[in-house]
Amino acid sequence: MKNLLLVILLTFSVVTFSGNSPETGSVISWLEIVDSGSYAASWEESAPFFQKQISSPKWVEALNEVRKPLGKVLSRKVTNST
Repeated sequence: MKNLLLVILLTFSVVTFSGNSPETGSVISWLEIVDSGSYAASWEESAPFFQKQISSPKWVEALNEVRKPLGKVLSRKVTNST
């Protein structure tokens, strides 16, 4: 579990936002894939650096344990992009 949290934090610390840049849209699109429950697809769409840190089956297993119990996303709003 600690490894999953480390991977998630590391992934998001590598991503930088620049206002309404294309990168912001890409991150939101990736999060929508995760939110939809398509965990294997989110791994496929992730950066090679991320993929080297965790295998697709481990990523899917971890998200089923951590994300799935949280339920459906009601809304998401980017409040800060720096």
